[in-house]
Amino acid sequence: MSEASPGHRSKKKSRGGKKTKPDVDPTKTGRALRQEFTTGTVTELTQRIRATRTAVQPMNGPDAIGADVPHPVFQEFVTKFADRDVDAVFDAIRHSGAVELVTARIDAGKVKKGRPTAMSYRALIVAMLLTAIDGKGCLASEIAKTLYWRLHPSAMRLLDITPFPEPANAADQRRQQWKAQRRVRLALHRLLSVLDPSIHPKGRSMPWVDLRTLDRPLTEEEIEDRQVALSVFCNSVLQTPYDLLPASVKRKYRGSACIDATPARILARGRGVDSETASTDPDASYYARHGSHAEDEDPKIKKAFFAYDINLMVAVCDHLGDNQYLPALPYAMHLDRPGVDPAGASRRMMAFLHEKGHQPRYLAGDGLYALADPDTFHTPARDIGWQLVLPVLDDHLGIQTSLEGLLMIEGSWYCPSIPELLIDATKHFRAGLITLAEYRQRIEAREAYRARFKGTNKSGSQRWGCAASGSHPAVMCALKPKSEEKPMIGGPVLGVRLKDRVTPDPATQTAGVWPKPCRQESVTIDMGGFTSTDPDAITTEDQSRHAAAKYAQDLVFGTTEHTDTYNALRQSQEGLHGFAKDDAYEALGTPGKRRIKGRAAQSVFAAFLLAAAGIRKVRVFLRNAIPDSNGDLYVPRRERKGEHATSHLPPGTKGTRGDPDYDASDSDSEEAA
Repeated sequence: MSEASPGHRSKKKSRGGKKTKPDVDPTKTGRALRQEFTTGTVTELTQRIRATRTAVQPMNGPDAIGADVPHPVFQEFVTKFADRDVDAVFDAIRHSGAVELVTARIDAGKVKKGRPTAMSYRALIVAMLLTAIDGKGCLASEIAKTLYWRLHPSAMRLLDITPFPEPANAADQRRQQWKAQRRVRLALHRLLSVLDPSIHPKGRSMPWVDLRTLDRPLTEEEIEDRQVALSVFCNSVLQTPYDLLPASVKRKYRGSACIDATPARILARGRGVDSETASTDPDASYYARHGSHAEDEDPKIKKAFFAYDINLMVAVCDHLGDNQYLPALPYAMHLDRPGVDPAGASRRMMAFLHEKGHQPRYLAGDGLYALADPDTFHTPARDIGWQLVLPVLDDHLGIQTSLEGLLMIEGSWYCPSIPELLIDATKHFRAGLITLAEYRQRIEAREAYRARFKGTNKSGSQRWGCAASGSHPAVMCALKPKSEEKPMIGGPVLGVRLKDRVTPDPATQTAGVWPKPCRQESVTIDMGGFTSTDPDAITTEDQSRHAAAKYAQDLVFGTTEHTDTYNALRQSQEGLHGFAKDDAYEALGTPGKRRIKGRAAQSVFAAFLLAAAGIRKVRVFLRNAIPDSNGDLYVPRRERKGEHATSHLPPGTKGTRGDPDYDASDSDSEEAA
């Protein structure tokens, strides 16, 4: 890739229109050069096969030979879990508190005490996690096998499971298998019944008008109560790998995370949003590989599949360098239809982490979060302490808004006299007009004009001053005489140098008066958003505050720190998606491993599979970790290569992370993986 290239991936051709093939030499292609295998006649093949055999025995008919009893190889191989493994999972589930949550809700809904259940919820939940860790998915048949045929007697006593007697015959064996699976399904149904916020019946395809007559009569308060309970249950299970990390590892974690959604196909026939017939899973919808991924964004969807969106927040090590002190771990989730209210999903996840005592730092997301309404995503995130590290898309380059005389340029406040050449640095770079080295020089030159944060008022508004203001001005400006009293800046460590000089631009004056930042030591900026819900009452200042809340960055965009932090967080999130979807292990993206339909069931299954993936992540980390000079455990970062290598280009650049087209193509590669 040349330095002037605005991207690190080749641009994909549009799916619409006729594609043209490049000119190639046909004698150098696979069609001409790859190996071909020829096949002879049946007689020739028979003779060659006969030469490899010592004798020919009839395969069937009266003369066929073989034993009259089934060979032992046809008996099912059942490997048992070690008691140590069962005890570990039992303790992990005890630590999560998930059992107590479900039991309390079920007990609260009982009208009268009934017969004791054949299977406790603790046994079910422990078996679900054991089965997921073993790579068997979330199938009732596998969970039943875990409980009744893969545990030693001591483990069965621990879970209060009564073993079946030795079957007398094949029919008795089938009856026991059916009974074990039925117990699992009944216990799972009872668990989901107190968590499921969906009112729609599942399992039958029928007209929507008929299906709606069968809805459960839940009030809005009951629906939200169940949604919260479902969220707490799933996140309690999901967060188990992080909660059980060694304290030394958690102390090294600084609280940074990435937020994104990954699709999970389901085992149901899809029905479009405009269909009069409901799917057998009416809570799901089509996932479209473009834009917001919602099925109704484009009426001409050409590539989509029926699925749920698993919104995830992933804990990520933000220590830039060669040492990784924490594996990327999922620690909050929310499942919904694809493209439905990602900002709302983020608030649910952030609220859960906040209630758990999480201390936030950086939060990265793709272009969809950068485009969100700030009242629904950016402001709530900042209110609880997150520092947002987001891409800047092509439509939002340069000056994004202005307040109190300061200009917001790509997320940061700048002096109104900043030269246009520096304002348009990113725009020029993405247009290929300047090289990457020239772009970085211009971003560095912006620093002399960047406003300095002075503090936050009790009302929540912020105080900002130009670089020439304050008791220790960083630059010199003729409008701030104090800044010229000491022309040198620096110290014994970094050295002493002459301060940069800012030249006030007379064009910024209004009626001969300089802007507020040029006349005052600081200005007060309120990014609270709209003050009225009436569109006619929204003022220009309201719109500016709203834009400021949307575009503000907590790291200076274009700098190496912003780019590398964003890439580190996003790469870890993307890597986790592929890790959990590996068919050899959790197979999160394989619908056959999650067969029960419905929002609640799919949420619970996703939580257990992601928890299993997290446990596997921690195992690998602890196995390979080595102590650094301070005794903190770390693993060397792997150098990323190919299309997923760090580009070192500001996020949002075409062909890099943060660009919606890049993220859509990532979904394709992720599904292929």
